[in-house]
Amino acid sequence: MFTNKSSSSFFFKIIDYAGFFPPSQLPIEEAFYNFLYYQKQDHRDILSKFICPVHHLQTIYDLCIEKDASNISVIVVGPAKDIENQMHWMSMHNDSLSFSAAETKFNYREDSLVNFSRIINSDINLDTVFLEPDCDSIDTSFILFLDKLSKNPSFGLKIRCGGSMAKAVPSVNFLSSLFVLCAERTIPLKFTAGLHHAVRYLNNNNHIEHGFINVFLGSIAAYSGITDKAAISNMLECQNKHKFIFSDNGIEFNGFQISQSDIMKARQSVTSFGSCDFIQPIDDLKKMEIVIS
Repeated sequence: MFTNKSSSSFFFKIIDYAGFFPPSQLPIEEAFYNFLYYQKQDHRDILSKFICPVHHLQTIYDLCIEKDASNISVIVVGPAKDIENQMHWMSMHNDSLSFSAAETKFNYREDSLVNFSRIINSDINLDTVFLEPDCDSIDTSFILFLDKLSKNPSFGLKIRCGGSMAKAVPSVNFLSSLFVLCAERTIPLKFTAGLHHAVRYLNNNNHIEHGFINVFLGSIAAYSGITDKAAISNMLECQNKHKFIFSDNGIEFNGFQISQSDIMKARQSVTSFGSCDFIQPIDDLKKMEIVIS
């Protein structure tokens, strides 16, 4: 399926399927059926977890029973209090569903990590709780938040990469600085929104959208010890797909080489991105001849 070893490591379980969310906004039943279908297709190694709103957990559990599906890896999304209120239910229904992570909004200026620790310190034993702060600039209070976050390896950072408005797309300078700060603190990362295509591009509204290869290469570079923010920014803003060279030895970009072993190590922290579409990313990778049918 993959054309070389580095692409296999780079894209392994990189997509969390979020078909219920915009812009696809499929009914939860259809989204879940899609996920079950994708799990059996050629490119299933790229597929990771099903992203489910906390208020739809009972629905997908019932669908598991109906389809005789088991060990479905789920990321639960919603307000922290709602997730906490469902922890007992989750502990009683983990025969078909495997709850590996949670995602929730976090006001780093007002919220306390102690309150969110209750989600971690439960019978579910979530691997990671990804906190999504509302942040478009890096100030002293945000760096202090990252310092606190790094003290508990069960916390990760969820980074929003786009949205319906152009202003929702974070700048390459913001992302490159953030990647270096998080890499220095070994904070697990995942991404959401806007990563509809492999490589950075102009959409139909003439607005820039980040590419998931750009974002993952930039973050993997930081987690591989590259601290040159200008170089990471170049990776993020590149729109030329031919600049990204995958081989059995690693990835090359404009003279920077990231080895196969460094990719594998970095991907332990640079986890995945949520996408409401699984087909479009695969089609892009096919066009780049990174994967084959």
